[in-house]
Amino acid sequence: MRNLVVYVIIVAGFVSCEDVVREHTNVDELESSNESIPNLLFNEVSFKSSDLNEFGEKSDWIELINASDEDIVLEKGKWCVSDRSDKFKFELPEMRLASGELLVVWCDGYDQIAEDIHANFKLSAKGESVYLFYDGNLIDEVTFEENEEQAVAYARDSNDFYDWVYVDSGTLNSPNF
Repeated sequence: MRNLVVYVIIVAGFVSCEDVVREHTNVDELESSNESIPNLLFNEVSFKSSDLNEFGEKSDWIELINASDEDIVLEKGKWCVSDRSDKFKFELPEMRLASGELLVVWCDGYDQIAEDIHANFKLSAKGESVYLFYDGNLIDEVTFEENEEQAVAYARDSNDFYDWVYVDSGTLNSPNF
C-alpha cells in the first residue's frame, strides 16, 4: 500500500483556478472538446533542494495543488508531468486529491512509485521548463531560470496566486510563503 503524504492548505480569497489556467495556458482544445478544465496546477518547483527523498538522498521536487473547490481524481493515463514538451514523459498515479491538497513528485530519475512518487527525470538548477498535461493537453507550465541569488525554489506567491517568486528555502508539503 502506498503511503503518500499530502497536506490540505486553506487559502483565503483563492482566485478561480479556471482563471489561472485560462491566463497561463491554451485551453481552446479542451473547451472545444466539451471537457471541463482540470484544476490541478503547479504550486512550487524546487531545483536546488536540500530535502531528502525516502531513500535519504537530496532531491529536487515539484509540488502540484488541487486549486478547485472539489476533489480531483487523477485517472490512469490522463495526467503527465514532463521536463520538456514530451507529453507523456512521466504518468502520475491514479489517486484522489481533495480541494487544496498538495502532491509532491520527486524529480530524482527513479521512475517509480514507492512510498512517494518519483519522476523519471531530474531538474536542472541552470533553469528549464516543467509541464503538466491532461489527456495530452497542456494544462500548466512553469519556467524557472538560473539565478545568482540564494534561491532554491520557485513558488506561487501566497498573496497573489498569479505571481511566482524565487525563494531561499522550499516549502515542501506546506503553504507557500
